Amino acid sequence: MKIFNGKLLFVVIIFLLIFSFILYINFIHEQYFAKLPIELKVIVLTLKGYYADGFYNGDVNTIDFKKLKVGDIIIVGNPKSVYGTYTHAALYIGNGLTVDGNIGEGIRYVPVEHYKYYSYGKILRIMTSDDIKIKACINIEENVGSVFFLLAPIQNENLTYCTKMIWTSFKKAGIELFKPNRIIVPDDFLKSKFVYEVK
Repeated sequence: MKIFNGKLLFVVIIFLLIFSFILYINFIHEQYFAKLPIELKVIVLTLKGYYADGFYNGDVNTIDFKKLKVGDIIIVGNPKSVYGTYTHAALYIGNGLTVDGNIGEGIRYVPVEHYKYYSYGKILRIMTSDDIKIKACINIEENVGSVFFLLAPIQNENLTYCTKMIWTSFKKAGIELFKPNRIIVPDDFLKSKFVYEVK
């Protein structure tokens, strides 16, 4: 019984140390927050009441889906998300469809109208040839039916999520949109020198 209590006490102490460290970083030294790994940022923001996809405010956003071209990226988001300004990304493959993924349904085809129901969003266009865009669309379709695994490391070839499969599809097609960290998020597309917003 003493061994069990000792182990339990050790676990509680470790948990309290980690929790205290997170609170310290977040509330006392916010300038360090930006340097934290994404996993710790997610924990910190969750403790502050943020949510994975944020909280939809009920307004239909102003994305003009008529401007979409094959190979465009749609990024959308809601306030108070743990991942950044934009919480979700999808690749437009034509005929009103994207390839998208979520935890419950995995990687699947989704109509563009689905993205109206986020608080804000953008269409991003890649400055590259149509051939590369078409190859990227073919590459991403290979993921349809796969399991969606949130925050899978970029090095893991067997697990994917929305941002990672878009980045990987373009990389396989011949263009690296940006230098990835271990984990990438939709906001990273905005840092790419190959990407511009469709107005």
